[in-house]
Amino acid sequence: MAIPNMATIRAYRRPAYRMILRPAEMPLDRTVTKFGGLPYLLQHERWPVCRGCQRPMTFMFQTHLRDLPGGVRMGRYDFLTFYYCLDCAPRSSLEQKGFHLELRRTSPQDELQPAHFAFRREELTEPRECAVVFRPFDDLPTGEMLASFLGTDEGAYDSYMKYLEQVRGGSIFASKIGGYPSWVDAEPTMRCQCGLAMKFFAQISSEEQANLLWGAGGVLYLFHCPHACNPNALSFVIQSE
Repeated sequence: MAIPNMATIRAYRRPAYRMILRPAEMPLDRTVTKFGGLPYLLQHERWPVCRGCQRPMTFMFQTHLRDLPGGVRMGRYDFLTFYYCLDCAPRSSLEQKGFHLELRRTSPQDELQPAHFAFRREELTEPRECAVVFRPFDDLPTGEMLASFLGTDEGAYDSYMKYLEQVRGGSIFASKIGGYPSWVDAEPTMRCQCGLAMKFFAQISSEEQANLLWGAGGVLYLFHCPHACNPNALSFVIQSE
């Protein structure tokens, strides 16, 4: 079935970067975008500890913004890192425990912790180290946002959502940076400490290749302060059915 008003819908395109995960055959460099493995942690820094249970948290992923095609920056920062407590398993950064989200500015002169510094907990299912390949594409919003263009015909809506799945690589919940989020639940409003409403940055699905599971197979949504006003001007929400 033809999708009505497609020319108008395409005017809503936003740049996005699909995240394609590839299991690492050898340990990856600590300066690149990746899931699991050894993080970018400076020699004088301590491994992040959960404010709730006081246990060392698990390194989940990091993003070097220079790895995105065309280059992306958040203010003066070029790197994002995320640790998460698999014991406390917070659903949102509003819980004030169980996570460490940070922006940082990297330098070739940075001295990193030695390779044996990392905390590992064999009793937990930690992420498998995976490299990330970014593929740029033009993202489009979900059908709910385009109801006035798609009309009331369920067939048109279904056709559009199938088209959106193809655009995003097979699933509207595919892991990506930029573009539009696809909410599992209601859309949240996240605010920075400076008072500004935060902007959507990325959605990261539960990824089998990376042994990554958000709740019961949910999706992690990341937000950032539009002014990147401080290194911790980030937030997240996990949603699952």
